[in-house]
Amino acid sequence: MSFRGRWLLVTACLVAVSGGVGRRATRVEAQSRKSTITGRVTVQGSTPVAGARISVVNLHKSTTTDSVGRFAFPGLGRGQYLVEARVIGYAPLSAVVLIDENEQKDIEFRTDSAGRLLPTIFVEGEEQPDLILSSTLGS
Repeated sequence: MSFRGRWLLVTACLVAVSGGVGRRATRVEAQSRKSTITGRVTVQGSTPVAGARISVVNLHKSTTTDSVGRFAFPGLGRGQYLVEARVIGYAPLSAVVLIDENEQKDIEFRTDSAGRLLPTIFVEGEEQPDLILSSTLGS
């Protein structure tokens, strides 16, 4: 059998073993990554907070909440996750979420109305000086 014939035979065997061209994940891998953590961030339990930073700390993944305070982390596997919410002016909030395969957990972070006082920032500036143009000598 020629080199080209052997190469085609090996390629055909690999495609048959893997289940087709372009298919990479096995059924077990695909099923173990269908869990989702969703949630919402609110102030006093009713007013949504847009733009809050939400992180799954142990995965180093983060997102921001949408205009109605919602967020989602799809494609997670079974496990325990530390989810943290940060909103400017408020203390950080966190929750430990246990999730099983093919499960969706919905959590809600509720900030207090008091918030946290941020330090004052002073900005100083000066008026830009006029540029002095030198004139040519001897004119």
